[in-house]
Amino acid sequence: MRLLTRLSGSELLAMEGFCCDTWCENVVRVANAAFEDTSQPDHRHMPVELLQSGAFLPHCQSLVAKVRAAGLYYTNLQLQRAFIIRYQQGEGHASHVDPAAFTINVGLSQAGAYEGGELLFEDDVGYVIQHQQGRAILHEGKLRHSATPLAWGERLNLILWCDRVSGFALWSALPTALQTRITAVCGLVTLCRFSATSHACRMLAGRAPCWAVVRHALLTGPHAIRHLSLAWQCPEDVLQLAMGRGGVVASQVAEFVTDLRAQVLAELSVAAHAADVFRQSKNKRTAIKLDLVGDAELAAAHRVSARSRMALAVGKALELLTAHQ
Repeated sequence: MRLLTRLSGSELLAMEGFCCDTWCENVVRVANAAFEDTSQPDHRHMPVELLQSGAFLPHCQSLVAKVRAAGLYYTNLQLQRAFIIRYQQGEGHASHVDPAAFTINVGLSQAGAYEGGELLFEDDVGYVIQHQQGRAILHEGKLRHSATPLAWGERLNLILWCDRVSGFALWSALPTALQTRITAVCGLVTLCRFSATSHACRMLAGRAPCWAVVRHALLTGPHAIRHLSLAWQCPEDVLQLAMGRGGVVASQVAEFVTDLRAQVLAELSVAAHAADVFRQSKNKRTAIKLDLVGDAELAAAHRVSARSRMALAVGKALELLTAHQ
């Protein structure tokens, strides 16, 4: 894949030898025969699925797969529509944008079969491309472009319009073991966002080591800062200052609090200490009522309280994240 230029913030790319000459010539022969069919209402556009009962469609899918393999930016491309477009003498194409997220434009005709018909991308300076057989031109569908009229001859191109599959659909397709490995290395902010997408994602995020440390900190009370500091390499005095307990001067804080993650952890450490205070006060208030409240009911109340505190901590973390974006 070769970068030709950048237009309007998007890349214009080319892939040489995208299709072999033999395959291109075979498609041209079959498409021309289909175009000559008098029952065909459109003499210019031919859906690939109508050629030999869709015999060329699997290869078009493999061409999109080849682009997906070219880089992470293209991994979510999915074929929306594949068709052949034919230009004859005097025909061109007015300026337009494509109704797709991404376009793959493959030259099918030999260079000596026509003259003219350049692909023109419109920008402040513009960019002109002469098609070559088997070469693919790749661009975002939003890039405005046109085709100049043919001076003589006939030119056929394969157009592949692609949509972008949502990232969540790609995630769902991953094996569970791989999902677990990925969440194991995710930071707290990512897990907070991820857990809000679905119940299954919330369960998966809850098993991540990152959350395990938070849960342990919530249970250890006064030692929460120590555990969080060790887990995320955030100095204890920075966490203490975030909690309003002093300990370091502002210039020292500026040296450490440069990572949003550390600030999120400071919020969680506040929640951990608040939980410890709440637990101690709760125990004092219920000590004389143990005869009236069963152990099971008391345990259930503690579980509800713990879930509420965790929800509060995550909410604060997400608020902090939003404030720094």
